[in-house]
Amino acid sequence: MILVIDLESTCVPQEEKPDGYHGQIIEIGAAWVTLEGVVIDTFEAFVQAENPVTAFCTELTGITQKDADNGLPYPAAMQALSAFAAKHPDGKVWGSWGNSDRNSFSNECSKHGVENPLEGWLHR
Repeated sequence: MILVIDLESTCVPQEEKPDGYHGQIIEIGAAWVTLEGVVIDTFEAFVQAENPVTAFCTELTGITQKDADNGLPYPAAMQALSAFAAKHPDGKVWGSWGNSDRNSFSNECSKHGVENPLEGWLHR
């Protein structure tokens, strides 16, 4: 099985992006999927962020500031994802839309001082 993950992050239009701006995770979607493509289990969590959810971001993702405000604090979101990932401990392979999601986990976990629940897993 493979753990498929899709992250959504805060965002602003490229031309308005301040120097040093980085999107913060505001939603985690995940699914345990068989190699044949059958979805076994799913996970979704909104995540609080310091960056505001802009109108541009809402238009792009459908996520509102209220969704993020009512979400889990980042450490709690990582605990919940860790529990979901542990449902199939023989997996240890996860996939996402490129390195952006992998880097987002690494950066955000480091920033918040929490363990990356996918550290050591093979990323595809």
